[in-house]
Amino acid sequence: MIGTPKQLITKLLNLSEETIYEIKEVKESRTQSQNRLLWELIGLIDKKVNGGRRSKDGDMEIYCDALESSNAKCDIFLIQKDSLKHIKESDAFRAIRILQWKEEKGIKFAVCKCYPGSSKFKKDEMMALIDYVLDIASENDIQTDYWEKLLK
Repeated sequence: MIGTPKQLITKLLNLSEETIYEIKEVKESRTQSQNRLLWELIGLIDKKVNGGRRSKDGDMEIYCDALESSNAKCDIFLIQKDSLKHIKESDAFRAIRILQWKEEKGIKFAVCKCYPGSSKFKKDEMMALIDYVLDIASENDIQTDYWEKLLK
């Protein structure tokens, strides 16, 4: 069971008294922590690149560049223009990069690279992504010693 204390108590009151239950505090996993810190560093890079201000899509552009440069796994799809917004808003992919536009029989399609979230990466894939983001940070005069200790 996962929930707030009130939710857990309500749920427990409705369960059988003949069964024993255990309640544990949910702790953040290493992967979740790495992901959160990685996005924080990407945000700093975005600010640095854009003169101290975060840009509208800068985080995602940096993230996509890092995914491509670290050879992260992706799928390439042909997505109808009218469906693209729905796909981007869904949880199917963390990042989508449009490679080009095509038109067939009067219908516009985007050729897209679609990436799962880095939280689904294996350890070696995550390390390659982290290494690349640390390189971008270093190239933009962001001190990386602190981040390297936190991320690795």
